[in-house]
Amino acid sequence: NTEMNQARYKLYEVAKELSQFKKDFPKGDSKEREQIFKATVENLLNQYEILCDYYLSNRINKDRFIKQRKLEIKQIVESEGTKEYFANPLTSNYQAVIEVYRELKNTI
Repeated sequence: NTEMNQARYKLYEVAKELSQFKKDFPKGDSKEREQIFKATVENLLNQYEILCDYYLSNRINKDRFIKQRKLEIKQIVESEGTKEYFANPLTSNYQAVIEVYRELKNTI
């Protein structure tokens, strides 16, 4: 949970910095900052992958997980900003997230 919160906060900070850079330098090269942003998104998704793996292997309380995380799982899989990571279930690095999403899809 601490790692998840840290990853969320870092994503917020990096997104804010990228947005500010684009405002301050509309014609500036933001490629490096966009790469940092993408890596930060992937770090957060990795945290979800770990959490979903724990869920699937019964290492956490499933009822609590469903109450606390099912909407988050739906949002990250379906969000325009992250759905590219889940577009191909066969090659995605986030297999546990996809499996949990499919399992919970009808309960959301």
